[in-house]
Amino acid sequence: MYKGLRPYQQVPFQYSLHIVDKTVTHFLLMLEDKDPRLELLENLKKQVKPKGSIIAYNASFEIGRFKEMALAFLNIVNG
Repeated sequence: MYKGLRPYQQVPFQYSLHIVDKTVTHFLLMLEDKDPRLELLENLKKQVKPKGSIIAYNASFEIGRFKEMALAFLNIVNG
């Protein structure tokens, strides 16, 4: 579907962010003909604060997707 992906690879395109004492925010980033992964990572990085807890429904799945995205965009982020 996008350059660098293998067949049947998961492509994260949305996330829900719940912050205690604030509103629930839901993001849908799927854009036609554009890989949503880098924009998802950039937005999530801006919104997640350095202090606090992160809870995931299916943590092992989520960690796997983050590792895949990190490998895919490591060269872009580092230089």
